[in-house]
Amino acid sequence: MGSAIYVGTDEGVTTFRQEREIGEWTATEANIPSGAVSEIVVHPERPNVAYAATEGSGVFKTENFGESWYTPNYGRRGPGKVRCLTIDPHHPERLLAGTEPIDLYVSEDGGENWELQLSLWDNPYIPAVDFGGSPTAEPHVRDIVIDTNDPEVIYLALQVAQMLKSVDGGRNWAPVVEMVERDVHSVFIDPRDSNHLVIATGGHDARGGRTPGRALYASDDAGASWRALAMDFDGNYSLPLVAKPGDPEVLYASLADATPGVWRRRPTGAQGAFIRSGDSGESWSEIDLSCIGDSSHSMVISLSVDSGSPERVVAGLSTGEIVVSDDDGATFSLISPRAQGLSDLKIASF
Repeated sequence: MGSAIYVGTDEGVTTFRQEREIGEWTATEANIPSGAVSEIVVHPERPNVAYAATEGSGVFKTENFGESWYTPNYGRRGPGKVRCLTIDPHHPERLLAGTEPIDLYVSEDGGENWELQLSLWDNPYIPAVDFGGSPTAEPHVRDIVIDTNDPEVIYLALQVAQMLKSVDGGRNWAPVVEMVERDVHSVFIDPRDSNHLVIATGGHDARGGRTPGRALYASDDAGASWRALAMDFDGNYSLPLVAKPGDPEVLYASLADATPGVWRRRPTGAQGAFIRSGDSGESWSEIDLSCIGDSSHSMVISLSVDSGSPERVVAGLSTGEIVVSDDDGATFSLISPRAQGLSDLKIASF
């Protein structure tokens, strides 16, 4: 069995391929005209097919493991500045794209045609939100998650605007009003119990002293109430949150002690911690990343677990290193030199 790792950067996508489980990794670079890639998703049934969300020219697609990319909706309307992208787990050709400024687009045919979901703005919540005037990014959709048990249930994480939820497939939306943190980055829905949610946040309200937590939270009632997690760690900024396929007790996340705008300017960096839970987020332990030397200056900004080989975990760091584990995160090894401008990565078996 081989593996492919799609790595999004400021310049395009680099694909690392390993033809055998213990073989060498080879890299294929492909520039994408729009530049920065914000997220990559891989087709669940065809690992040679992947989509790259870009911050300028919509969604690109490859059908040959990243050797070349094209825009499937060329000449037709579609999303522009895409900040997140999701494949519907119930319909592999259905894509959902979240944009900046806040909008939601849906494609039913693998990105060839897109429809703007006007229903998102029908709820008075979004027009009334005070987004705080971020100097680095407009309000945007940070994450889109569809319940694997109920295709009608969709959560949207919004930049400094908490979360929206739909229970009718996106025809209507309502805010998750009892949030403890308004800056939600990633959402996990437990496939065994859809009422159990875990979120990774930017810590906006934690740093302002408005929440008893720091960066990670859980809900046992589909968002009606929340409790803080990972309080043994000082980090108040979290970005990726990924579960092990087939074993949702195992979660991976990462922390930093400040926002990127702060730690990218200081000599000590992110003061990051890469962490793992074996009990659905109730307790966490730190993962050793000594394979890259002093990892505290870095933060793991992207994570992926191979659904075909769930013991294989790959992580991308803010300093560009890409590391892989073949033992459920017990040990990691460096597989490439630094990828400048690394933003996202995904792994798939073939």
